[in-house]
Amino acid sequence: MVEFGNMQTLERGANRDMTEWEGFLETIRNLTVSFYRENLVAAAIFGSAARGDFRKESDLDLLIVIRKSRDSIGKRIDDFMKMEREIRKSPEFALAKSHGFPHHVEPVILTLEEFRQHPPLLLDLTTDARTLVDGEDIFSSEIDLLKRRLEETGAKKVFLRDGRWYWILKPDIRWGEKVVL
Repeated sequence: MVEFGNMQTLERGANRDMTEWEGFLETIRNLTVSFYRENLVAAAIFGSAARGDFRKESDLDLLIVIRKSRDSIGKRIDDFMKMEREIRKSPEFALAKSHGFPHHVEPVILTLEEFRQHPPLLLDLTTDARTLVDGEDIFSSEIDLLKRRLEETGAKKVFLRDGRWYWILKPDIRWGEKVVL
């Protein structure tokens, strides 16, 4: 078991030296802070990279929350590619890649307003996230709020035999009823 914050996750490949992984995450954290500066609200990895059950072909899902942007999501991703070039130049990237850690970064870049609307993506972040940046505790506060709302509705994360899962947001939902998270 590897403990990430208040989450415990299974480590895939017990012989891996996690030092290289931690160094790579620190590089991503530092470059994210440097690139987005005062517009950065929070950054977190999620998915298999956060759970620790990644495979060699896994990507590294990265949520970045920024204060504001007038750009489309596509333009935000294009801008992120400038930062990704810097990530790929780092020695930590080479080490992560050579040790079979996720190294292809898949960003999701949301404004604070978009993040606070709790898009469905955030459901999995309630169980599978590792915070890299959260200076004002906005990320953790919103995730905690979403966890409380999921608990209030009786939501369940249902796991299938093949490792996939789905969410039942409100087991006792009635026809026409809306679920607001």
